[in-house]
Amino acid sequence: MAIAGYHGRVLELDLSTGETKVVPLQADDVMLYLGGRGLGTKLLYDRMDPKADPLGPDNVIVIATSPLIGSQAPTAARGHMVYKSSLTGYFGTSNSGGAWAYGFKAAGYYVPIFYDCTPSLYSNTPVRQYMIKEVKMISTIQSIVTILLSVIAIILSIIFYFKSTR
Repeated sequence: MAIAGYHGRVLELDLSTGETKVVPLQADDVMLYLGGRGLGTKLLYDRMDPKADPLGPDNVIVIATSPLIGSQAPTAARGHMVYKSSLTGYFGTSNSGGAWAYGFKAAGYYVPIFYDCTPSLYSNTPVRQYMIKEVKMISTIQSIVTILLSVIAIILSIIFYFKSTR
């Protein structure tokens, strides 16, 4: 069944072998998971092992375009990238705009899915080890900043409470 705004094709690319394959986009998925983020999340969930290393070869990256791409709707030229986050180890998402999403959709595809985004050739290199160390450090720094901001918010709430009761 054709659905307006969607092409019925997904392009799967294996970056380690260079193989590509076109698979049909299920109409039920399109109707149940609206937009780039929703559909991208569903396709990621179906294709990736939850225990996959975010920086390893089993991670999958899905970039889903919006059904409104190519229309005159405001902010319609967005694409949503969905992946397993190396920062949190959980679901991650990002979006970007520009001409790439329109070009991809104009080529007749709705979603590219990338497999083996970290080829085994690079899996144990110093670059990967450095990235892992940096991600852990950023995670720790973000946790500390979050705690400090929470403490500051509590202190400010107490100060404003006492000022308002005078």
